[in-house]
Amino acid sequence: GAEEADRLQSLASIAAAAPVSVMWPSPDDALRGRLLEAGAAQILAKPIAPAALAAALAAWFHRSESPEIAAVSTGVTAC
Repeated sequence: GAEEADRLQSLASIAAAAPVSVMWPSPDDALRGRLLEAGAAQILAKPIAPAALAAALAAWFHRSESPEIAAVSTGVTAC
């Protein structure tokens, strides 16, 4: 919970240009709120279908204003 949120906040400050997606098994509302406050762009509940994961990540790449991040969207595939 709190340790993960602190770690996420540190990583988010390093990669400020990139949206941070967090995959978490059944996040409750309190944890979801802490992760979003710490800088997560989206919280994805596990398990998640590969196609749904690819779609969620691709949507954030397309929203990005950073050309470097937006360019990566063509490489997002389901595995």
